Amino acid sequence: MFAELAVYELFRLSGWEARWIETYGAPTQSPKHYVDWHPSLPKELRKTQLHQAIADEEMLTVLQKAAAANGGSFAGCWDVLGWQGDKLIFAECKRHRKDKLQATQPRWLQAGLAAGLQPENFLLVEWDFLA
Repeated sequence: MFAELAVYELFRLSGWEARWIETYGAPTQSPKHYVDWHPSLPKELRKTQLHQAIADEEMLTVLQKAAAANGGSFAGCWDVLGWQGDKLIFAECKRHRKDKLQATQPRWLQAGLAAGLQPENFLLVEWDFLA
């Protein structure tokens, strides 16, 4: 399981809506929104993973405002967006001692703040495997 899907599942089990937002390999203005991942697909078919678009207009507006403040790009968008009513959290997953923030991710945070979000709308999730 990907850490992003584990965080997605924690949101879901807590009664929140959520999506794993994947920008890698996606067009600048069209990130993919996932709720699962099928690793059994052959590599050449992995681009056919099911995109489950966010339908909540408020969340789409938040995403668009942040992207606009980020130079019109979703580059650096944090991994998971979770929301419940008027609450929302962007979560970024980093493996303990193996991963670090990329230069685009603090820029996404700054863009989100410029678009009206607050620091409490952002969550850094550090994870690792059990020894």
